[in-house]
This record gives sequence, C-alpha cells and structure tokens, in this order.
Amino acid sequence: MTMILAGLSAHLSSRPTTIPAFIGANLYEYANPPLTIEAQITPTLSALALVVAVTYCHRTSTPFTPPLPTLPFAANVFRMLGRPLSTHEHTAIEKLWLLYADHGLANATAAFLHTASTRADPVSCLIAALSAGYGPLHGGAIDMVYHMLARVGSTAQVPALIAEVKSGRGKLYGFGHRVYETVDPRAGFVKEILGGFERRKFEIVEVAEEIERCVSEDEWFRSRNIRMNVDLFGCFVYTALYVALHLFHPFLRWKRLQWIECIGVSLLGVSIGGTHGFVLVVCRPRSSSR
Repeated sequence: MTMILAGLSAHLSSRPTTIPAFIGANLYEYANPPLTIEAQITPTLSALALVVAVTYCHRTSTPFTPPLPTLPFAANVFRMLGRPLSTHEHTAIEKLWLLYADHGLANATAAFLHTASTRADPVSCLIAALSAGYGPLHGGAIDMVYHMLARVGSTAQVPALIAEVKSGRGKLYGFGHRVYETVDPRAGFVKEILGGFERRKFEIVEVAEEIERCVSEDEWFRSRNIRMNVDLFGCFVYTALYVALHLFHPFLRWKRLQWIECIGVSLLGVSIGGTHGFVLVVCRPRSSSR
C-alpha cells in the first residue's frame, strides 16, 4: 500500500498544473475556465488503476500488459496485472465491488470529503482516503481477516482463538459492524459468489466456516450482537482470482470511488461555489430496529 501511495504522489508531481496551491489558483472554482470535477474523474480512476498494476508488476517481476480501450474497467485492471479474466470471473468481481459499495459515511469517505473541502486536487483527496482506509479497523480489516485465518491454520485451533477473544487477549476480525447489529446482509451474497468457484481455490476456508459456526452458536457473542460481516468470506473471492494479499485493500477502494463525485460539496450535500459535484452518501439517524 505504501508503494501505491508513493506512486500516486509521483503521478501527481508529474501533473503540477492540476494542483491549485502549486500554481496559485483555485482551479476548481475561479480559474477561467474552471476545471470541472467530471473532467477529473477518468484521469484519477486511471491513475489509481495504473499505479496499482505497475506496483504489482514491479513487486512480482510480472511483465506489464497495456490496457485495451474496448475492455471494461475491471477487466483492464486484471489485464494489466497479467491476469485476464474469464466471463465468470469478471461477473464475480463486479458483484463483489457492488457489495462493497459505500453505504454510510465511512471513515475513508469522510477523509476524502475533509480533504476535498479545501479544494485540493482529486489525487490528493484519494491519497488521504486510501491512507485512512488502510487502518485495521476499516478497509484494512479484510487483510487482518486473512492473516487471522492463516495464523489459526486449522479448524482444530479455532477453540483457542475463541477463548483468546472472550478473555480479551485477542480480536476477532470478520465480525461486528458499525451499522449492522445482525449478520451483515452482504455476507450471504458473497457466499453465493464463492459457490461459483471450485472449492479447492479457497485456502483455509474451513477455518472461516468453523469460526462462523462457533460464534453463531456461542451465547457470549450472541448477547453482544457480534455477528459475521462481509470481510470474513470476502477475502476468498480475491484469493480465487489469484489476487495477492497486499492488493486486497486497494482493490476494495474501487468500489467506493464515488468519492470523486463528492469534491466541491459540503457534508450536507449543498453545492459550494461553481463546482459540479454531488454526494451519494446519505446520513440518517439510526433507528431502533435494523
């Protein structure tokens, strides 16, 4: 992830005319003509995809494959990684990204909005959001899930993990959610996606299933509304597609790139100045029934 952040910074430094403070002008409001937010969306998305692909290819000594303008975004991402997708695989990744779409004012989204409120350039806003999202209590949790399952190693070691969590000596990743106090409704759809792959592609999936069973049957967890979330099995879709662990988090960011549309608006969704962004995030008071 640090290499990706560095790559985005290098990309931005090669386009100094898109940085308002660098050239001494508010490009997205008072320039003549102003740079519209819409015009920045495609270059920003492309920059992130290219940086992720180049970083992966450099790290794994994989030849870089140029994208094709005729392919969809997800297909081109995997093509650049040297991993062309089948029709079934492309459908699976598209479904997964839909399930991980932002559905509330998450920490990384807030970080993007805070940065954008200063009229910073879109890439700087994206770097802020990626950094916030990489924490283990946010987007980095999917990495933590896989590390946890790998450390447990086998179903025979699951009781020891459960005991550590209940004694306060360990943390159970893949469970609990800031919004849901029941089983994450997205988890079932992730399992359906996994059903379309050969089971042998899922290393340590039996460990995840055993943890899910133990937690769902244990009154200690049930009384505390600690339920499975989407990350417990979401990581296995990526392993089925041979996505390296260090790419889990940046891959998850693509499903929340409506962030780009948030530049130039306030947290309340009220337009500011002459920009043309809009917020897709809706904040409502929590109800007692979920």
